[in-house]
Amino acid sequence: MSMSPDQVACVKRSWARLQPRRLIVGERFYRRLFKLDPAVRALFHRDMADQTRRLVVMLDIAVCGLDEPAVLTPIIQALGARHARYGVDAAHYGTVGAALLWALGEGLTTEFTPEVEAAWTGFYAFIADHMQSPNGSAS
Repeated sequence: MSMSPDQVACVKRSWARLQPRRLIVGERFYRRLFKLDPAVRALFHRDMADQTRRLVVMLDIAVCGLDEPAVLTPIIQALGARHARYGVDAAHYGTVGAALLWALGEGLTTEFTPEVEAAWTGFYAFIADHMQSPNGSAS
């Protein structure tokens, strides 16, 4: 994994701070995603409240799994394979990353420092890279 131990700790710490507001962060993420790329909305066929809960649970799993990347990687690759079947392609990952960082910034407000942003950027790069890997395939 390309994240330093300090970045892992930073992601974990900031996600823990968001726990009481994590569904709000998820809702903001989807609002921003659909604003950045309205065409992406057509990829979502389920209730958005349920989709938001699924996003937050997956973020919980991924953040907790940072301590064991060998366990986390196949989970992320399987998630990528599912997303590829839903129509997600490589071009979507940049927009998703931008929406995620924006939503985290909105949720953390002044606590979203350059250090926190850099840690989450590394975290998202890890997730996106593994989702698009040959075993997770979304290219």
